[in-house]
Amino acid sequence: MASKEDPETQMIERYIIDGWPAKYETVPTVIQVYWKYRHELSTHNGLVLRNDRILIPCSLRKQIIEKFHKSHSGIEATTKLARDTVFWPGLTDQIRQRIQHCNICTQFSANPQAQPMQTHQIPLYPFQKISMDIFECELKGQKFVYLITVDHYSDYFEIDELRTQSAATVVKICKRNFATHGKPQEISTDGGPQFMSEDFNAFAKQWSFKHSVSAPYHQQANGKAESAVKIAKLLLKKANESKQDFWELLLQWRNTPNKIGSSPAQRLFNRRTRCGLPMAEKKYAPKIEENVPEKIYRNRQQTKLHYDRKTRALPDLEMGQPVYVKLNPGNKQWARGTVTNPVTDRSTVVSIGDREYRRDNMMIKPANLEAPVYAESIPSNAEATSPGRIRQQPMQTSNVVPEVSRPKRVTHAPVKFNDYDLY
Repeated sequence: MASKEDPETQMIERYIIDGWPAKYETVPTVIQVYWKYRHELSTHNGLVLRNDRILIPCSLRKQIIEKFHKSHSGIEATTKLARDTVFWPGLTDQIRQRIQHCNICTQFSANPQAQPMQTHQIPLYPFQKISMDIFECELKGQKFVYLITVDHYSDYFEIDELRTQSAATVVKICKRNFATHGKPQEISTDGGPQFMSEDFNAFAKQWSFKHSVSAPYHQQANGKAESAVKIAKLLLKKANESKQDFWELLLQWRNTPNKIGSSPAQRLFNRRTRCGLPMAEKKYAPKIEENVPEKIYRNRQQTKLHYDRKTRALPDLEMGQPVYVKLNPGNKQWARGTVTNPVTDRSTVVSIGDREYRRDNMMIKPANLEAPVYAESIPSNAEATSPGRIRQQPMQTSNVVPEVSRPKRVTHAPVKFNDYDLY
């Protein structure tokens, strides 16, 4: 039996039978870690128990962890199962290390936690930066395709129906909208085929704007457009259901103040537009909306504060690092690949075979190559001799770690008893 061949276990057993020393410093270093458990330890049929949990010798600990990890149940479940039956100091940490270095557990684990919110640069004037997206909306059993263009400064958006989804049609609509509102400095899209085409790239060069692309399958990176799409879909469906004019609903929405404190029309045109609501004529007079960038900043910071409560920063990825990547959000399987090129601090290019894929870092998990190290035995400065005796070798006590107890709250007598002698 491993317990009888393990000197550490035998030393503990002798102390259980003969009694523990009065002082921590007199215990051999190799078993000092058991000092705080001494009142819970007992022996039965050659086994050392902590209450009703078996103390596992060092030589068997790796094997025992593998048994508990057989079902790949995750850190919490595996730890609960192990702590219900066995014991040794550092059990929880060793289980955590084993599971963190298990590629099967990594491959089938949940998606990484969301990263802290990263906001766009605050625009200084209308149509400085815009986001665009193409979406479908089903109305009375028929699908319609639209192009949406939203301004980051005013939240004002244009919606255009696409009869054909070609890049040439998208470029034509963009030119018409830009002729009204001006050429933007930057356009953000989700990298759809129309936006990645040669026609759109040539259009970007000709009209002198920067085109930034979010990682595939990560709508949050193009969140401004996604938010506008959500609003547009609701207006389309409400108009269709109530048999109202969609454009009239959109006109009123554009004149409705939002969290910034003014309406999209006011921030874009510096005036209200007539929408059929009773209003004094002087309300339509032009008026410059002041401190809009500051108001946008405060609103974004407030949103970020609430969002970041359930997020955490993801570890950095390095060139050549083995990883698991989710190619499609609808597929729960993770493919094995290698980091080729970090595109931004939020997206990375991963190579799988002879193909490369760009994905958001939330769809990438580091793979593990190194296995955790287990101590098969702990060097001892004491060994068992004759029954009932333990021969101690000289040891240094200058680095002895004192027993650590749980912190205790300091209690005080109530102030009303200050004038009394309490016994």
